[in-house]
Amino acid sequence: MINTIKSKLFICVGVILFINSCAIAGSWAYERLDKYLSNYFFTYADFTYAQKEEIKKVNNDFKQWLSFNQLPQIQILLLEITSLGPSSTNQEIDDIYSTGYETFLSVNNYFNPHLVKFSKSLTKNQIDQIKDHFSEIRLKRNQERREQEEESYERRLLQGWVDGLDRLGVELLDEQETLLRESLADMKDNGLQWDLLQETWTEEFIGILRKNREPDFEKLLNNHLQQLFNLGDSNFKFQIKNNRKLGVVAISQLVRSLNENQRKKLVNKIAVYQKSIKKIIENGNQDPSA
Repeated sequence: MINTIKSKLFICVGVILFINSCAIAGSWAYERLDKYLSNYFFTYADFTYAQKEEIKKVNNDFKQWLSFNQLPQIQILLLEITSLGPSSTNQEIDDIYSTGYETFLSVNNYFNPHLVKFSKSLTKNQIDQIKDHFSEIRLKRNQERREQEEESYERRLLQGWVDGLDRLGVELLDEQETLLRESLADMKDNGLQWDLLQETWTEEFIGILRKNREPDFEKLLNNHLQQLFNLGDSNFKFQIKNNRKLGVVAISQLVRSLNENQRKKLVNKIAVYQKSIKKIIENGNQDPSA
């Protein structure tokens, strides 16, 4: 459940900040972030009016927190990306990745205490509805995986990178795409194992929710939430770490291979995102009573 929520959250924030084509569109979408998230959470069960109001409040507070605490950090991160050039090292790329990942974790962890508190109000029927909802998500995910298996992991991986770079204004040349393919060749597909780990985690999560009237419930749930990004055995974690290293090398090689025109387009595209974020922050800093 939580990973689905958090993935959805990360995607919607990412779309708002990094895919919109102009600052006005980005700001417009961001203003509706709390409503978007609330409507999404409402699909998990038939919540009471009081529960829905609590969800709305948490999401509105989150939007404000994101504006004041995280967007300035993302601004700095984007500035660091524009400073990358032919002499950039793997370590510089890895540092940027680490900063971005820490921001991602901060965004996700924001909801943990609110979720623990909210879960105490869930009824048995609502917990059953949540379980059914995630069963539907699992079936949908299994269908998507079967469809994905019609195309090789290497091809899907490469296409994902190409599409992501294209959204950043970078259209790869044939030789750069070949370089990227070779750089990603040793990456391991651990998607199926990750899905299985999440399924087990979610089953345990539902089991904990059913104990929401017991004295140690808050501790049990909080500990379980903290485990979400530490799933898997040592071999699985090694693959994750190795994939990250390979990704850093791939990015480093691509950055060094960009020609002047590609670099200019990348900087211009990031400038659009920076302008959008700046507008959001300025709007958030305005005094409503003014």
